[in-house]
Amino acid sequence: MLTLGAEVVVTSRKAAEVEETCKELSTLGGKVHGMAADVSSKEGREALVKFVQGLWDGKLDGLVNNVGTNVRKAIHEASEEEYHNMMRTNIDSCWFLCKMCKPLLERSSYGSVVNISSAAGLRSTGTGSVYAMTKAAMVQLTKNLACEWGPLGIRVNCVCPWMARTPLLEEAVKNNPQQLEDVKHATPLARLGEPEDTAAAVAFLCMPAAAYITGQVISVDGGLYAQGFRGPCVPDPKL
Repeated sequence: MLTLGAEVVVTSRKAAEVEETCKELSTLGGKVHGMAADVSSKEGREALVKFVQGLWDGKLDGLVNNVGTNVRKAIHEASEEEYHNMMRTNIDSCWFLCKMCKPLLERSSYGSVVNISSAAGLRSTGTGSVYAMTKAAMVQLTKNLACEWGPLGIRVNCVCPWMARTPLLEEAVKNNPQQLEDVKHATPLARLGEPEDTAAAVAFLCMPAAAYITGQVISVDGGLYAQGFRGPCVPDPKL
């Protein structure tokens, strides 16, 4: 987005992370604003929206809901607090920020929302039922809001990445790095995703070039969703 000249706001719970990210992104062009806020809480969301309102005279061209966390556990191992924390972080933040930003998006000539779901929101990927539920909810929220807000000229789309090289993934597999090789083998493009792969799809959906695209769920997954199962009729070039 920044390389295309956009002006953006980034947020995270920790002020130090926001400052570091803004410094890094400022070299790409555009203009970066940062604010520390916990958007899994009502207070954090209210503070963030108030900050955004003060930047662009109460107008917002694009909202990207990219907040997420996961605790990879089977249903009988997940605690009640882990359940509620994932719900608050992954889906509550998305639903409430959409609701709160609606007036700002309406004032834009090309308001756009992009919700970042996951391959786990479309099929079972072994990442845990709670995480999968939250990401599936984002998919359905996207479709419903696209229809609800269509007459207002606000587009709503969803991007579903597969495993990408992020700090969250690195933490999840640190005890068993072999998982990453298994992922590569199961993916038709035979590699992990990169953050830039997802970012490119998000940027496109926010642009005027995507002005007639809404209610769509786009998998950025190296072909994982298309294959269903990579059976023996698909040769492995490494063999």
